[in-house]
Amino acid sequence: MLIFGQNRPIIRVRAPVRLTAVLAIFLACTAFAAARANAAELNVRLRFAWGSGGQSPLKWTGKISAAGARLADLQPLGVEADEAAALRLDGEQILITPLVRRAFDGCDVTIRADETTPVKIELQGSASSPPKTIEAPLSQLAGSQFRSPLDDFGGYLLVNRAPGDILRVRFDRQHLVFQPGEPFELKLAVDLKAEAAKGPITIDARLLPAEGDAHLWQISKPYDANSAEPIPLQLNVPTAEGAYRLRLAAHHPDGFAGRLVPWEKSAPIATRDVDLVVVDPKHRLPRLTNNWELVSTIDPATTSWWQRLPQWSALDKLPAFSTPRPLGNVKPLTPPNTRLSLVELPLVSTIPDEPSWQAYLLPIRRTGEPYAVEIELPRGVAQHAAVSIIEPDAAGRVLSFGRDAGFYTGERFDSLISADEAGRITQRLVFWPRTRLPALLIANHSANNPVQYGKIRLLRRAVEEQPLVA
Repeated sequence: MLIFGQNRPIIRVRAPVRLTAVLAIFLACTAFAAARANAAELNVRLRFAWGSGGQSPLKWTGKISAAGARLADLQPLGVEADEAAALRLDGEQILITPLVRRAFDGCDVTIRADETTPVKIELQGSASSPPKTIEAPLSQLAGSQFRSPLDDFGGYLLVNRAPGDILRVRFDRQHLVFQPGEPFELKLAVDLKAEAAKGPITIDARLLPAEGDAHLWQISKPYDANSAEPIPLQLNVPTAEGAYRLRLAAHHPDGFAGRLVPWEKSAPIATRDVDLVVVDPKHRLPRLTNNWELVSTIDPATTSWWQRLPQWSALDKLPAFSTPRPLGNVKPLTPPNTRLSLVELPLVSTIPDEPSWQAYLLPIRRTGEPYAVEIELPRGVAQHAAVSIIEPDAAGRVLSFGRDAGFYTGERFDSLISADEAGRITQRLVFWPRTRLPALLIANHSANNPVQYGKIRLLRRAVEEQPLVA
């Protein structure tokens, strides 16, 4: 029997170096394969957006790639003329090759891969600057908003879920134009597993008119995070023609405080709106007549004219209008020696290098119908003015949409313009309002004379209903 330590050397057996390295690589590959096997597969639609601000547009080039992932349904988001060629889907990557500089660019794309799959974004602002490489796992980009700087001059990258991706709506239709009472079947794929771990989730579906809050149909269904099957929904669209909105909302059940006090209800986790239209093939569009109905009259010479506007005109919602009073950079004056009820915009405004102007809100009750604005002007007075219809856009910015006009008056035009017995002439501007909050803008464009005008009338063209088609 051999006994170590009894005048016999201890023999140590060492594995070869190559065998140790191979064993380490094998264990690492086994662990990685096990991690990939346990990783859940994600099918998400992400929105990538990058830019450098309006003051310093750059020509960002590069690519977005995800090894082993399937990319589909690329939708560019830029507004430049070369946007169709600036982004291109090529296998597992999106190539970014713009032709011109831009302050913003981006895209929506659907990515299907394991949650551990790294997504790499490589962007370069110019040929002289080094490329910026950003890498993050797909689960991180799909779980929360991801933001990273691209340079030291304000360049940025934003990545988050595309709007509506958490509540995906699927239906077997080419369009959402229905006949009265037609059935509408859809399926709702919900991705709220992380939120479901905090408590049960309920999906509410409500059908509303496009304008108004009346519930025409509603249903609630529970969300099962362990089920991969989408939630089926079925309803019959209304029988009345019009535009409607199917509003979907996911939320946790209200607690005791929410049931007791309605205004204490928590905000929904996610929402989604689906717009649809009902068209009756037997119904005929109303016919426009040659009659114009008077909606309201504004007398700028009377300081309290806005107090007599209809109560249904929600005039206090237009940005910069806290009350329905005129807005401008000057206070209109009363011209001397006139027998008409007029106001006057002076030559000089309170803001340097800006013409004097005034804006008046127009109480529109229904959009999608022709309206007209009439402005009374004195005959024989030399003046030059610009007239525009302005409305706020979806972001609340007040912009002009091309409905612009103007007028020249003076002695040399008197023979061409007819006036009434009081010496008044009328300037008319016809427009189709897009919102219920348009405003009439009058600006002085003359370099020598003030602008005088009187009453402002808002007219609506009358329509008459047509009989149904037999």
